[in-house]
Amino acid sequence: MKFKVTKIATAVAAGLGVSFAGMNAAQADALLFPYFAVSDTVTTLFTTINLADQDGTASNVRPQTLHYRWYYKRGANAENLGAACEEFDVRRNTSPFDVVTFDASGKYGDAQGVIAEPKERQQKAVYPAGQSFAMMKGLTPARGWLVVDNYDSPNAPFEGSLFGEVMVVDFAGGAVWGYSAYNAAPNTDLNGVLLRYDFSDRNENAGEVIAGDPFTGAVNARPNGSVSVPVTTAILPIASASTAGTVTTRFFVTPIAHNAVFHRDVAVPGFLSSVGYAPNVGQLQPNLSTTISLSAVYTNTPNDVMYDRDENPVSGQSPKTVVCIGAVNVQDLLSAGALREVGDFGGWSDVVVQSPGALATFAAIPGGTTVAATRTTNVNQAIVQKLEYNISGQFNDATFPGAFNSALWLRAGIRESVRLANTATAGPNTGRSLAASTNSAVNLRAFIRSAFDTRNNPVDVGDGFVGSSISTAN
Repeated sequence: MKFKVTKIATAVAAGLGVSFAGMNAAQADALLFPYFAVSDTVTTLFTTINLADQDGTASNVRPQTLHYRWYYKRGANAENLGAACEEFDVRRNTSPFDVVTFDASGKYGDAQGVIAEPKERQQKAVYPAGQSFAMMKGLTPARGWLVVDNYDSPNAPFEGSLFGEVMVVDFAGGAVWGYSAYNAAPNTDLNGVLLRYDFSDRNENAGEVIAGDPFTGAVNARPNGSVSVPVTTAILPIASASTAGTVTTRFFVTPIAHNAVFHRDVAVPGFLSSVGYAPNVGQLQPNLSTTISLSAVYTNTPNDVMYDRDENPVSGQSPKTVVCIGAVNVQDLLSAGALREVGDFGGWSDVVVQSPGALATFAAIPGGTTVAATRTTNVNQAIVQKLEYNISGQFNDATFPGAFNSALWLRAGIRESVRLANTATAGPNTGRSLAASTNSAVNLRAFIRSAFDTRNNPVDVGDGFVGSSISTAN
């Protein structure tokens, strides 16, 4: 979904002194593959497509590379939610309009893990023998995420110049699932400089990131930001040691870094933003942390975790904190009592994400009234994918010939974390109206379109919105 250029967006751009032509200028590009796995029975097949020209002219083609940045947990840490990721990065050859499909573990494909591309057909993008694409070979078992970018010279990249797909293959059980990589919209700092590796909710294109408002307000007014928008999901009969269900439901959680700038609000005296890490870091951190929960939010009762199949709410939340990457079974998000009540038959719930601690640290600047804010590695936004499977093919009273699985990328709104409120209610927890927040450059640059429902959850404002502020009146 793309937002049209409306009167509100045009007015905002004019207030910032920028044009839409300038915002659409050439930018480098990056993909995020938020989850992969490799083991003795599972591997991941990646496809990257390069839509960028080289050096800007077809007559002056020089070698071009894509940069592969791997963040992963392996061995015993692969199942450890609290462990930080390991990291390594390498460059591999490409060419304009090149496509390469490869097996990260090297089980399939040629000696370099490249699939369906024999050496005699490599005329433009040649993959030297010493540059294998089986980049996770020997590091199994592992799970993690991958960023692929084209920032390196002599590339001539442009925004939207990369595309990717992934297939996670259980070759022992005979099941496959996959997704398209996340290519975020570009974002810049207050000086118009590109913020690299920024996959935050502010830049999503199709609701890829589940997020809360990252605004902390005045010093320690709301240090953990807000809980994310709830994302409704069905829970099939749960397969576990204590329940009779046949479906294993697992959430793959990838914490997503906030962009490097803070909200800035003239209604909060003494609060000023400063970057918490280098703008070119963004997602490239091994210890980003978030907390995932199941919540029956519509009961408005703390600790309610889900509804059974007769619409009865059941309490018993068991939140889990995930560092860098993690796989969380649905039963682990329920107390033992709640699992006993709903496990045999399932029901439905809402997935929510929140920060496990303060989003920022604050320090007064000597000799002045402003406060410097520095981001922590805690975040209240994440990519969450839900996998449902049974390795023997059992589904209730039926049995399929082989394993089955189904994967869903859980999505919410478009940039739901940006909440703009009416001027009269502006304050630490609300942000500012578009008309009043001429100094709130982060709010304005986002051009967003978010109001609240009666439960204080953000709702989208459509393409045709016209006005200068968004009212939160019921």
